Amino acid sequence: MRIVALDPSTTAVGFCYGQDDVYIFGFQRTYRGQPEERLRAIFKDLLLYTEMVEVIAVEIPTGNHANRRTDRALSEVVGMIRALAYMRGQQLIFVYPAQAKAALGHGSNDKDQMIHAASLVTGRQIEGEHHADAIGIWLAALGKLQTERIYQLANITP
Repeated sequence: MRIVALDPSTTAVGFCYGQDDVYIFGFQRTYRGQPEERLRAIFKDLLLYTEMVEVIAVEIPTGNHANRRTDRALSEVVGMIRALAYMRGQQLIFVYPAQAKAALGHGSNDKDQMIHAASLVTGRQIEGEHHADAIGIWLAALGKLQTERIYQLANITP
């Protein structure tokens, strides 16, 4: 199963691609310009980078930014992701920030620890915090998919 994990923000998006539990590649894309320009560029990238997957995993915004405008814009980005997944019939998995951090070792990791842990998991140098977060989101989504599969096999409704 092909999975893309996304760590969205209004200035950078982390991407992580995996085939089942094998990390394929990932990167961090930074956006510049006015808010509308950035949202338009993010949407164009999302159209491309979410196309050939069965599952989209995305971090749920916590809504605790000091700037409400940032929270609203971030909600728009997550709404774009949700709309694309629904339109294409892709499974959508939401991951809380603490779940992504826990998937990379411990729920209280700082950004440098997340980057280091993501580098260890993938065996590659991870250069950006959003890319590292996307790897944590991918790992957390894998855990959710495995739990879902166990429930199906055991005929249990969560």
